[in-house]
Amino acid sequence: MEMNNFALDQYRRDWLDRHVKAAIGDDAPSYNEFRMLLDQVSREAVDLAMKAGLSPDETGRRSPFDKFLDDAAEPIENLFWSFGSSDDRKKGRMWSHRSFLISDVRGKLLPEFHRGEIEQLAGAYIDAPVKTATVDRLFADLLVGMEFAQFTDLHVNAPHVPFIGPSLLKRKPILDYFANRVVSAVVGLIGFGLFWLATFVGFPKDWLWIVAYILMVLFVLESIWSLLWLPKQWLATRAAQKKVQEIISQMSGVYSALGSDGPISAHHVSDLVRKSSDAGIVWPGPLHVLLEDIIARGGRF
Repeated sequence: MEMNNFALDQYRRDWLDRHVKAAIGDDAPSYNEFRMLLDQVSREAVDLAMKAGLSPDETGRRSPFDKFLDDAAEPIENLFWSFGSSDDRKKGRMWSHRSFLISDVRGKLLPEFHRGEIEQLAGAYIDAPVKTATVDRLFADLLVGMEFAQFTDLHVNAPHVPFIGPSLLKRKPILDYFANRVVSAVVGLIGFGLFWLATFVGFPKDWLWIVAYILMVLFVLESIWSLLWLPKQWLATRAAQKKVQEIISQMSGVYSALGSDGPISAHHVSDLVRKSSDAGIVWPGPLHVLLEDIIARGGRF
């Protein structure tokens, strides 16, 4: 005898409570991202299971229906245990779409990405027996967001120390030119000071003016040479900065396409990924395979 809709939903809710309690404990917040994702996945899994002719065993024994729900939840649970900090897990936090990801990158508000483990979990999901739109979207969003965030962080949050460790996006060739001249002058003064100290151990004082003259000539020649190269450096820097900004913009476009509250076309996302790849962006390998798999299953997630 099949359960009515109310009994079936209660069965699902009991299943959900058990899984959330097993992962987080009795102190789990009533609303948390882990529970929300499992709730969405369980709803989709119940529909898929019923279409496949599976139903709960009313005697309470574990049935293929229960295994179907557990298989659907497994990618969420695996990602939960491998992503974020222990504090995140206590609060049921998981990855979710970031509407202002660049701002989160600038503010260093993103969790640490373990790229190898995330890609491995995505690959395991692609081979999993049960797939749902929620998990499709979660892994697509995470793979794109991870690449976007790490590339942006590399350039936006890179420290900028003129002459020693310049950051590409923060480079200002004209200001750097004057900063480098200050560094050269300081180095020259230090060198002259060392020669002056050497006079106390026998270095001829009359030679100091020759040392000063040589250091001054070197400083002037280096300044002139750097000034002659300044226009070319400025153009090269601007071109490189423009290229990085274009890449960030294209990445943002791909990521924004995953922010819809409604169904998403895998064909559309795949086209954006392909175009950005042609521009030089290297996306995680599992992303391409995942999109191909979603397209083979209908193309919507």
